[in-house]
Amino acid sequence: MSSVVEARPAGTAVLLCDEDDCLKVLLLKRNPKLAFAGGVWVFPGGAVDKTDYNDTSINTCSLARLAAKREAFEECGLTVSEDTLYHFCKWTTPVEEKKRFRTWFFVGSVTLNNSQVKVDGSEILDYKWLSPLDAISEHQRGSLNLMPPTYMVLSLLTHFPNVTSALDNLINRVPYDVCPKMSADSESWLCLYPGDAGYEKGDPNIDGARHRTHYDTKGIQYVHSGADVGYPAMNLP
Repeated sequence: MSSVVEARPAGTAVLLCDEDDCLKVLLLKRNPKLAFAGGVWVFPGGAVDKTDYNDTSINTCSLARLAAKREAFEECGLTVSEDTLYHFCKWTTPVEEKKRFRTWFFVGSVTLNNSQVKVDGSEILDYKWLSPLDAISEHQRGSLNLMPPTYMVLSLLTHFPNVTSALDNLINRVPYDVCPKMSADSESWLCLYPGDAGYEKGDPNIDGARHRTHYDTKGIQYVHSGADVGYPAMNLP
């Protein structure tokens, strides 16, 4: 049995702005040639690296925040302060994967000015400012490839009409921490989350609570069966 690859700490910046009385979020398209998540639309972010370890007293969450700030500048030219990036969730790559990250997600706001966004043209090829609902709609039409963590964050953001309401909620929300377990049925890939009846054994067919995402030709669909899960729904404020 192969050993589990250790997950590298990483940080992601979910950058919001208000435009035309609508909350919008920045998404970046990764180069399809990349070995990890090629062609997928993501938030700015990346792994903690050596330059983030100048102060060895800094905890891992703070290092991830520094990485999110650095990657926002390197990937799309936006300067944000780590003091304005607020942690609201953490996702760890499933143990089945050969390349794994433990990623702290931070939310912050910027002033919309398309001229400020300059993708690096190497790792990142394109960008979009979209309302969370429009991003999900594009994903379901097949024009915006997303991973489950990005989809879940976008689903949560659909509940907020503007940056102020989003920040007020996410800053005061108890951060959730999840490591999915991958599985499959005859029609789709599945990510099982804590509270799902099949989570511990990695078996999606065990009867009981449902807390999972399905990923098939129609895109990602989130299922949370209610109080029997024992964990709050990740797509609700």
